[in-house]
Amino acid sequence: MELFASDPRFGKLRIINVYLEFDGPKIFYAENESGSTFFVYWVGDEEAFENWYVIPCSKSKIIAFEKKQLNLKTILEQQEQEYFYDVKLPFSSSEELIVDFKHRNKIAEIELPKENVFVKNIKIYAPSILENDLIPTHELIVSKTNKKSKKNVLLEHMSLVCDRFSELVFGFNKSHDIVSSLQPLNARYGSFAISLHAENLTKFEEFLAKVSELMIHKKDI
Repeated sequence: MELFASDPRFGKLRIINVYLEFDGPKIFYAENESGSTFFVYWVGDEEAFENWYVIPCSKSKIIAFEKKQLNLKTILEQQEQEYFYDVKLPFSSSEELIVDFKHRNKIAEIELPKENVFVKNIKIYAPSILENDLIPTHELIVSKTNKKSKKNVLLEHMSLVCDRFSELVFGFNKSHDIVSSLQPLNARYGSFAISLHAENLTKFEEFLAKVSELMIHKKDI
C-alpha cells in the first residue's frame, strides 16, 4: 500500500493512479479509508517540507480527467468544494505534518498549467476500493423522432437500440483485440438516458466520432 499522508481531517490517503512522476509521484489521485477521492498536486519543496495541494474531487471528475475530457488547469481551478487542503509533508519523521485549509480561489496563488495540458500517462499504484462501487462513465441517450409526441420512448425501441449499440461496441473491440465491458447502472427520464459504466472504450469513442463526422457531412464511410 502506497500511503501518501494521514491526518484526522482527510484520513489515510493511499496513492491510486499517478499522472506525473519524477523523484516519486508528483500529480496523482488518492483515496481514504471510506473511498473519498482527492486530486493531489505537488507545488514545490521547502528546506524541511514538501508542499502539496490535496483537493477533494469526485471520482467522475477524475475519470473525465483520465479520459482527457478535462485538462489539468480545469481540475485545479474548477473545484467542487469551497476549500481544499494545503499540506506540508516533512522530510524528517521527527517533524509533524502541517495541514491548513485554503479557499479554492487561492489556487491562483501558484503558477497554473496552460489550458492545453492533459494527462499523458496513467500509472496504477494501487487498486481502488471503489472498483465494486461503479459510477457512470457514459450515457446512451435515445430521442423521440417526433419531439411533439406526448408518448415516451417505447420499451421495444430501447431494447433494439441497446442491442445494436452493444453489438457495435463489442464487434469493434473484438476486431481490435480490446477487452472491454459495458454495464447499465441506472436510467433517467428525458428522451431516455441510460447511465453506463464502461471500460476500455477510448478507441471506440474515437472511431464513433470519426464515423459521426462523416455521416453529418454525408460522406462515404
